[in-house]
Amino acid sequence: MRGRAERSPALALRCSRGNGTGHQGPGGQLHDGRDRSRSDGVQCNAIRDPENCTMKEVAQRMFRSDFRFAFFQFLEMVHPKLPRLLGLTPRDRMVQDFLGQVTKDAMAMKQQDAHGDRKDFLQLLMKYSQEEDGDAQDSIITEGVIMGVIASFLSAGLEPVSATVTFAAYELAHNPWVQEKLFNEIQAVKKESGGDIQFDDLKKLHYLDQIVNETLRKYPIAPALARKCTEAFQVPNSKIVIEKGTSLMISTWGLHRDPEYFPEPEKFDPERFSEKNLDKIVPGTYLPFGEGPRFCIAQRLALMDVKTMLVTLVSDYTLHPCANTVKRFKMDVHYFTLSPDGEVRLRLKKRN
Repeated sequence: MRGRAERSPALALRCSRGNGTGHQGPGGQLHDGRDRSRSDGVQCNAIRDPENCTMKEVAQRMFRSDFRFAFFQFLEMVHPKLPRLLGLTPRDRMVQDFLGQVTKDAMAMKQQDAHGDRKDFLQLLMKYSQEEDGDAQDSIITEGVIMGVIASFLSAGLEPVSATVTFAAYELAHNPWVQEKLFNEIQAVKKESGGDIQFDDLKKLHYLDQIVNETLRKYPIAPALARKCTEAFQVPNSKIVIEKGTSLMISTWGLHRDPEYFPEPEKFDPERFSEKNLDKIVPGTYLPFGEGPRFCIAQRLALMDVKTMLVTLVSDYTLHPCANTVKRFKMDVHYFTLSPDGEVRLRLKKRN
């Protein structure tokens, strides 16, 4: 790919002889193959030196749902300020220290580069932070906020992308007619653009968009969302009233697989998201990135990564199940994002 899309991920797969390819946990075998520097100015050589990449270890710890994380969430549900009053954090110290140091180092590097004109997201955050007026205590874009945003972008571009591409590849391998229709669409857009798909061409791949949406419907990376009720709400057709300030857990997995909203929920059907069927989706029942002001800030980055990887994969290979392909996914219960437990193996055949 060329132009702006050169900054998009190439697909990196570690192949096992005769057994196909596999995804293996957070930061594992199927991942985006570029130094992570596009959006936040931070470089991470995860492909050329995976064994010594600190980011890989941080990614594994960042998504792990251990006792610390569960206890923090429990205390937060008792009272939002309780865990912090006790000096607890949801992340372990290694992750916290790494993200803090990355933020400080990246900001210091940019401040020292007087002639730097790179328009990445970190540069924008720093610019807005410097433009804020008034007392420092009233600042909105603080170093802590910048660190949180960097963590969101780093995390969104790692395991969620890897897992979503894995789920999509699995479904394409089991639905060859869907895969062929996608390949034909890619070829048509390539012909129109002169042989290469550029960044803006991704918007023309409507069937690809349907495939990604259906993948996220069937396999929502965030299977549950934590929210707080902002005003009293009576549940329809009941006497139950959710009071203002109540902490809620919304089951994205339950909504996406409810046959009332998505008939035959186990069926992989990209046509659910075709232009003619979009108005059949009940608002609030499809929440792969959340909704409202708290939706995922890295949504566009994650979708661009997923789509670019699928275009790269389907353009060069046909995907097929193999003898070691699982019949049904077993999810890893040790992570709070949706991720396959163990490897997912497929057979890739080079296109002529």
